[in-house]
Order: sequence, then C-alpha cells, then structure tokens
Amino acid sequence: MQTLNDPDSPPIANDTTESVKRLVEAVDPNKGRCLIENFPPERGVECCHVLSRKNFLYDDLLDSLEWFWGMRIHALNLAETCRNIFFVGASLHKMFEARQFILVPAEDVVQRYFDTLYAGSMADRNEFPVIEDRNDFEYRLVPLRNMENVTLIRQDDNIPLADDALKTHLYPFTSLPTLRSHIHPKFAIVSAGLRLIPIPRSDFAALIKTYPVLISIFKLYMAWSFSVPDWAESDPTYWPPDGYEDKEFTDDDEGFEDGEYEDVVTKIGRAPKTRRVADAVPASRILKGWGERSLSRRSVFEHTREMGKGRWDREALVSWSSECGPDGPPVDPPP
Repeated sequence: MQTLNDPDSPPIANDTTESVKRLVEAVDPNKGRCLIENFPPERGVECCHVLSRKNFLYDDLLDSLEWFWGMRIHALNLAETCRNIFFVGASLHKMFEARQFILVPAEDVVQRYFDTLYAGSMADRNEFPVIEDRNDFEYRLVPLRNMENVTLIRQDDNIPLADDALKTHLYPFTSLPTLRSHIHPKFAIVSAGLRLIPIPRSDFAALIKTYPVLISIFKLYMAWSFSVPDWAESDPTYWPPDGYEDKEFTDDDEGFEDGEYEDVVTKIGRAPKTRRVADAVPASRILKGWGERSLSRRSVFEHTREMGKGRWDREALVSWSSECGPDGPPVDPPP
C-alpha cells in the first residue's frame, strides 16, 4: 500500500475517469501535452494528481486543508478537481509519484499565501486568500531525489517536426522553460510540503540555499496541516447544521435559504461525504514511535517548541535539519 511515508512504493494507478479527463482537457493550456516535456498525448501522456487522496493514511490532513482553506468539511474531492490534475508522460508520472521532484509555483503567488500567516507560522481560516482559477499559472521543476542520472527531453510545438525539435535538459534542469499550467497553486504547495518532510538532511540545506521559496512553502504546509480546532463544529461555514450532516451539500439544496452557502461550497470537484471526523486517527498515533532521526512532523513539533513558532527562518530550518538523521520515516507507522 502506498502511503505518505513510502516514497519507494509503486506509483498510483492512472485511474482518472473519462469525464474528469475531459474537464482537465478543457482547462489545460498545453492541450493534453506533457507539462514538462511537451510530448503529444499519443506519446504515453497520462493524468497525474498533484495532491493524491491515496497519499494519505488518515483524513486529518484533508480536514485541516478544508478548515484553513475556508471550505466546508468533506467538500474537498482531490480525485475529481481538475485544478489538481495535470498531463504528464508515463515515466515522469512514475517519478512524481515516487517524490523525485516537485512543481514549485511562482514566488509572488507563494508570497501572497505566506503574507496571510500570523508570525509566519499560523494560518487563519478567515484570512485565506482567494486566488481565482487560471490557466496560466507558472511553475518550475525542482528535483528532490534520484534524478541525477535522468535526462529530460522537451519537444517544441512546431508541426511538422524539424531536426532541432528536441532539446535535452540535464540535472538539475535549470534550463527548462517556465511551465504554464491550470494547476491551482494551493495543491502544488501542499504536495511540495509533503515531499519536503522526508528528504535526507544532506539535501535539505542545499535545497533551501538554492530555492529560498521552499522555506515559505514548507511553512505554509505546516500552517495548513495544523489540527482543526475543537470549536470548528460551531462554525456554520465549516460544519453543516444538525440534520444535514449525512448528505452531499450544494448551494441550491432544499432546506437552505438561497445563497446561504454560496460562498463556502466548493464550485467544482465535490464528492459525497465519505469521511467522518470521529473515524479519523489522530496524527499523534501515526507519529508515535517514529525515530527521532527523521524529518517527521514529530521532530518538527519538538523543534518548534524549542525555537518558537515564529522562528522558522532559513537558519532555523538548517539547524533543524542538522539535528535530524538522513533516514526517512518508516514505510508504515507503528500500531
């Protein structure tokens, strides 16, 4: 079983439904071509989820994202939200699922989210910025692991192809052009944060030095993954009223005033409620017993208690990574 803490497990199957694929095709500025290498669909291009539902052992993180993103509980459907899916070649799909690289949004977009954090570490549901869907968000590929021997070959758009239609890009792929996509940055930020946590410490400080924006991305991931507050059920924009908790919500459901939930219901990619907070296993159970020498959330929390929540600057992150060992967390959490 592939889990959040198993980067070497087999890739997730390409099980996107045809209807969802058509939604992605409708907004994809690359017209179904591979986002990274620009190969056409007939060259084995597949749908790939930026943030996959199958990456999570339990529902704590999904609940947290719904809370800090200003959504209603159980409204986030990662499988069918077209802004969370992109087209990529089969080999790159496998490398992405193996957490060998991340897609990093433009720094000004990351900064817009980061500016809403209190003391650079705490998110407020009511301050989450609304960044409208677009089809021209800018990204760059940042390699994380096992890509030193990988060659990326990007094809141009000219038809018919000329002798110089292909350009080779070598590690660390800084010669790749800016990637433009319909992917919403909030999904890419969380996906990158998940992939940054288990990387070896020998790579962590170098990444921060080369890509300073990863500091903000990491802090955003941590802020958005804090536990949902105990009083969240009293917030009508998050927790549905009594008597409606077991149904799928839309902004025109019977029983609601017109427009009552218009500003909080996810417009696309919703799914029937499949998760219950009572069934979620606390993160403490997942983290209990993990080694002190991994870049796990347990060591993050310990370091935060020592440094203070507002002290996650470059020096603090480097210090933190130096205190953690090179080995990632185990494949499965202890019982």
